[in-house]
Amino acid sequence: MDLLKKYASVLNINISDGQLNSFRLYSEQLIKWNAKFNITRITSPEEIQIKHFLDSITLLKLIPNPIPVPMSLIDIGSGGGFPGIPLKIMIPQIDVTLLEATGKKCDFLSHISKTLGLEKIQIVKDRAESLSHNNQFRNQFDLVTSRALASTATLVELSAGFCKTGGNIIAWKTASSSNISDAQRVLKILTSQSTPPETLEHFTTIPEIQFSQCLVQIPKQHDIAERYPRQNGIPKKRPL
Repeated sequence: MDLLKKYASVLNINISDGQLNSFRLYSEQLIKWNAKFNITRITSPEEIQIKHFLDSITLLKLIPNPIPVPMSLIDIGSGGGFPGIPLKIMIPQIDVTLLEATGKKCDFLSHISKTLGLEKIQIVKDRAESLSHNNQFRNQFDLVTSRALASTATLVELSAGFCKTGGNIIAWKTASSSNISDAQRVLKILTSQSTPPETLEHFTTIPEIQFSQCLVQIPKQHDIAERYPRQNGIPKKRPL
């Protein structure tokens, strides 16, 4: 995990030896499972360190300012566990829910959570459109994360129902695909507010390894209408 440690340090993110060991085991298991199941298209140890692990933990640059330390997080469309599990490794005290619709990926998430000895973590096999209307999950999370999930307009609709009022939605994007105007427009529709919500872009670049990332921070300041998100598949097929 030399690359992860080196470039996390460049971003002023400190990773302990114990955390590095967890990331090492995570990488090994991801490669092993990916040989049988399609968990991720990124399969080399070097790329996993940068494109999965480092990419996930850049959020720590924003905690605790401008984002408070979260007590609860839901990761939508978690796939191989990114960014939810790397964030759990780095902030072990938070409650983490990993939402994933594909059974084999859920099996991997359960396996790696147990293998790493992670506590206060749950894996839910479901779609965001459905689970967001479940009272056990609606308006329950300080932080809602999504990485390579959908367009900004779609992911705001899928995410907002999970987020507490006063919490934050964080979308992993590239500089060219952040589309914060879409985030503001959709959140206005969901909340029926006349004033556009504040939306922030946080850029991270490391030229040496051609690393470029934009985290779009969407604070949720008002409750959304109960009818959102719309039924399965509609937010992607017909974005607001």
